[in-house]
Amino acid sequence: RVEDVAKRCRPPFARPQLPPALSSLQYQAGRRRVELRIMHPGMHKRSVNSTRYDNQVRRIFWRVEWIFPSATSATTATTATATTAAPATAPADISTSEAGLPAASSDTNVPPQEPAPAVASSTGSTGTAATAAAAAAAAAASAPAPAVAPGAEAVAGSAGSGSGAAGGSGVRYADESVAEESVLVDVLRAHLQYKPGSAARQFVLREYADVGTEGLKVFMRKEDVPADRPCYYEVDLCRSLGSQLAGKVVIEYPTFVVALPGEVSAYPTVHQQHQQHQQEEGPQE
Repeated sequence: RVEDVAKRCRPPFARPQLPPALSSLQYQAGRRRVELRIMHPGMHKRSVNSTRYDNQVRRIFWRVEWIFPSATSATTATTATATTAAPATAPADISTSEAGLPAASSDTNVPPQEPAPAVASSTGSTGTAATAAAAAAAAAASAPAPAVAPGAEAVAGSAGSGSGAAGGSGVRYADESVAEESVLVDVLRAHLQYKPGSAARQFVLREYADVGTEGLKVFMRKEDVPADRPCYYEVDLCRSLGSQLAGKVVIEYPTFVVALPGEVSAYPTVHQQHQQHQQEEGPQE
């Protein structure tokens, strides 16, 4: 009986309390019909999130992440080029005469001679050339690759994960502070337009810049759905960021996928799945 009374009188477990800034941010997001979920400390999205609520201007400034599935980072392209241009290694069964060393004797009773050290000559030898080529390839591989534009991050994913299109690679760009009343087309256009110091970014996003914001489609993945059946919201670029987040679940900060015209079919929308569900049910009698 004493143990039973002790269990009943045990105080309830304390709920995890958010810091005042995060608690205020979550409250203000809820007032705007945005279900903002905060991850545990140490998670990647929690550590990089710069979303904040400014009490003076009474606005939420969001960290917005853009995923370009068909783009290839400059570092990846440079690595692929260096790998293709690397010379092939020397054959394993190369003869000693080809390597500039004394030829082996055919008599099995004669002990093998120690190879003489390679001496540089005016005409050069195949072995010396192969060694120089290998050293040049190693120096080229160790050389630093061209810097990617600030805020870019190479990613790899599939359409199911919302990180890429059909198993391709892509890049991410993040805007650290976007006001909630900002029009999304203006925010996206800033990544595609040329400006001084953004040559690397323009090279990476050249396909998207050629299409223009009028031909691009932007999607936002719906949370709390099975991983094998992803679903997306189609984002209206002509409206504000706050209006496109209203009524949705956001984990730390919004992430938008920018799709080319040929990639739209890889992102099924909520409206399309709703229509498909109605067609499967059929007309009700």
